Amino acid sequence: MPDRGKETTMSLYLDVHTIAGGVSAADAAQAHAADLRTQDKFGAHFLRYWVNEPDGKVFCLIDAP
Repeated sequence: MPDRGKETTMSLYLDVHTIAGGVSAADAAQAHAADLRTQDKFGAHFLRYWVNEPDGKVFCLIDAP
């Protein structure tokens, strides 16, 4: 847990995943929900995600230390 008396610097990351065989929007939504359930454990904030189903790509925008 961050010290309330100190400012924590967070960086913005764009994480790219390539899924062999493609990916569905529903699968990406489930993975994002799992990220949201565990983000506090790592001090991260999963902000948004985008899916390119035909190319099997998922892009995740994350604010993290």
